[in-house]
Formats: sequence, C-alpha cells, structure tokens
Amino acid sequence: MKKLIIAALGLSIAALAQAESQQSLAVSTWDFDAISDSHTTCQHNSMVEDKAGNLCLPSTTDTQRLTLMNKTTLELVVVKLPDTALAGPPISSTDSRYLYMTSRDGWVVKYDLQTGQPIVKIRAGLESAGSVISGDNRFLLVGNRKPADLVLLHTDDLSVARIIPVANRKGIMSPVAAVGNAGDSHGFIAALEDFPQLWKISYLDPAPIGFGDGWNHDYRCIKEHVKKGLFPVKRLTISHALTEFHIDDAHEFLVGTNKAGNGIIMDLDLSRIVGQPKIPAVNSSMFWRADQGSHLGVVEKDKTAIIIYSNVKNPQRWQQSARISLGPITTLASCPQTPVIWAGVEDGAIHLIDKQTLVVTKRLYLTQKGRINQITCSKDGAHMLLEITGEQTEMVALDRQTQKEVKRLIVE
Repeated sequence: MKKLIIAALGLSIAALAQAESQQSLAVSTWDFDAISDSHTTCQHNSMVEDKAGNLCLPSTTDTQRLTLMNKTTLELVVVKLPDTALAGPPISSTDSRYLYMTSRDGWVVKYDLQTGQPIVKIRAGLESAGSVISGDNRFLLVGNRKPADLVLLHTDDLSVARIIPVANRKGIMSPVAAVGNAGDSHGFIAALEDFPQLWKISYLDPAPIGFGDGWNHDYRCIKEHVKKGLFPVKRLTISHALTEFHIDDAHEFLVGTNKAGNGIIMDLDLSRIVGQPKIPAVNSSMFWRADQGSHLGVVEKDKTAIIIYSNVKNPQRWQQSARISLGPITTLASCPQTPVIWAGVEDGAIHLIDKQTLVVTKRLYLTQKGRINQITCSKDGAHMLLEITGEQTEMVALDRQTQKEVKRLIVE
C-alpha cells in the first residue's frame, strides 16, 4: 500500500511538473501586443563614407563588440554588441548592408553597417534559441524556448508578421532548439527540442505545393496583420529530436545531431533521412560535391580527424568513405569557388585538402604562437579571412587562389 501511495505521489508530482513546464513554455502574456510594445526605434546616426555591400562578416567577438572586415578595403569595423549573450551568430542581409543580432533573452537588434549603429530593436521572446533571415531578405525567423513559438518579423522595421505556437497535435508544446534557412523551395527549418520533428515554414506567397498540413491557426496574432495562408508549416517526422543542424549551400541536404551525438543526414527534396552517422557537432561540418556525388565532412569528437561521408555508391544511402587525420582541429572552411577544404589546427597550421582526392596538398603557417580560431570565405570569394588568437588577436586576409597574405590587422 505504501509503495502504491509513493508511486501515485510520484506520478502526481511528475504530472504537476509537466503542467508547470507547459504553462512556462506558453507564457501567454508575451504575445503580439507585448512584443509590439517592446519595439524601439534607435537614435538616427549620420552616415559614413562607405558603399553598401562592402562589409563581410568573418569576425571576432568578445563580450562587448563585434569586429568586421571590409571586403574591399580590408579595414576593420567595430559594432557594439547587446548587453546579453547572443543566441547564435550575427546574420547579415544579402548585400551585407544590415546586420541582425538576437540575444538569448529574446532581443533582436538591426544594425546599419555603414554606421556600425543600431537602427531598431524588438523583444521577440523571453528566451531565444536563434534567428535566421529568409532568402529574399524580407523576413526574420526567431525561434524561442520561452514562449515555445516561432516569431516572424519584417526585416525592414522588425514589426511582427506572424507568431506560430510550437505544439504537437495533442497540444503539448516544445521549445525550439534551432532554426535555419533552406532556400525558397524549402523555406525556414526549425528543430524542436522535445519532439522528433523538423518543421518547414514557407516564406513565399503563394507557398510551394506540398506546404501546410492544414492551415495553421495563430490565436495570438491580430488577424489584420496576417495574410491568410502565409507561412504554412510542413511537419517532418524524424528518428529523434535534434539540438542543432546545418544546411548545405545548395539547400539539398541537412545534417543534424543531438547531445548524444546521434546524427541524421536528410535529403530535403525527398524529405527523407538518408544517413544516420555519429556526429558530435555540426558547427565544423561542411557539404560539397565531387566525384559524381555529394560529400559531408565532420570533425571527430576528439577533434583529431575529419570523417568523410558520401553518397557516391548509392544516392539514397550515405556511408563513411574516408578519414583524414590532422591533429587537434580548430576550424573547417571552404567556399563554392574553391576546390579545397581549409582546416586550421591547434599548432597554427592550415591544411589545404583537395575535395576530389581528399589528400592534403599544402600546408600554410601564418603564426608561430597563435591558434587558428576561425576561417571564412568572403562573400565574393576573392579572399579567405582568418582570425588568429594568441598574445593578440589578428585578422588576416589571404588571396583565395594564391594563398598569399594580402593584409594582417591587429584587433585591439
């Protein structure tokens, strides 16, 4: 009898905890009106001499500022960061004129990179997982943990376009784990923390055929602010919930993983899982096409090697095809215009790996005591931009084709 009472008490406590958790996720008071009331236009700043589109986003950050490099003059531009930690990397408009930052406490700030100053800000949630911009630059999607919802903002003024509560068909809510953009055909992608699902949200009007599992009703958004049928959701069931994911540049494949390292590779066109490898993290992963197939490079858990998966033998089945040992890897990078992968390692060396043969073809040494912290391809593909940390932080620009150093600047 005592055991039954304890068991019942345990079930009651669990049920109460779940109910409290669901109430916390909903936080119905942070609705359309609350978000709109937080909207703030920042003081206008005078323009500086610089052409729109000249700023690229390889950057170094500390707790107070973001340092950018101008891709034409290769000079540094400093932007002041919000007072709280960021929920993911800064996002730029296609022309690199505007920068959007989302903090973990839900604030979204739009910056003009000609001035380095904020233009407008809004609090889209109480606890945010990240944000992403649409391919047409019209909308920003913010994924929230609290409340459990997806908030779509107009990029021009950060006004609310729609709020989509994140719940399954039983009405149980889930925090958003991560968001991304998979191009016009697939729209935004959201991974849910508690459900084995990926959501596709179209930002086109009309949406591509196949979107929407019945039109989604948004009880928190004022009807006159929403065009009926905009932002339909397509729910994809997957093998397990994901904590993070990465989408290739061609928007064909998605690689995702959870905290246990259980990964998936999904064909976005087929909406089908085509591989389930062990993937410790996706922030140092990349896709590329070579040898009549697609390839995925993932850094091993101990960071000493790159594991290559490919679908060359069977387009519908990804398998491990190679392993490249390099030593403690700090970063991976490439860009569509180059036939090589750039891998930075702990001792300051950079290994150039041929995408076809998977052989190291060249080693670069740009520092004796520093660490290659980040490598990024500039948007025009002309330069590889590196962040080196050591006794001081440096930004280095290399000619992509010749690998010769073009400029080196100290980040003060």
